[in-house]
Amino acid sequence: MHSVFPQKELDTIKKIQQQTIQVNQEKTSYLANQQMRNTLFDESHPYGAGLTQEVIEGITRENLISYYQSHWQHQPFRVFLSGKITDTEIALVDRILGHIPISDTTVSMPNHSLFPQGSSPILIEKENALQSSIRLKCILFFHKKS
Repeated sequence: MHSVFPQKELDTIKKIQQQTIQVNQEKTSYLANQQMRNTLFDESHPYGAGLTQEVIEGITRENLISYYQSHWQHQPFRVFLSGKITDTEIALVDRILGHIPISDTTVSMPNHSLFPQGSSPILIEKENALQSSIRLKCILFFHKKS
């Protein structure tokens, strides 16, 4: 199985996401959530790095193909079936997916941890906002690196 990532579809998705970001930038709830993530996670953490117009613009078809080939293609996977599953369905899934080549090497995933910062209040001024948003953070557990 190979993903092709058609350029026209990628361009459409990028345009929609850029419009979504532009709309969200006007929402106090979005800005509050973004700031909360920035204070809980380092910007190198996937949750701490915000999605910006520039990030979206920088995504290319070649980036997607490279990422797919290095992180998804030929990697181990699991199949979950739900409902009334019979041997027929299991055989069908095995016939379709059971012959996908799997690499002996797996991709190592980065080990991200929390980077809690100070607890002083953060105020984001939003000119002409009709509503306000409040976010409270409380770290309940820490992930210890092994």
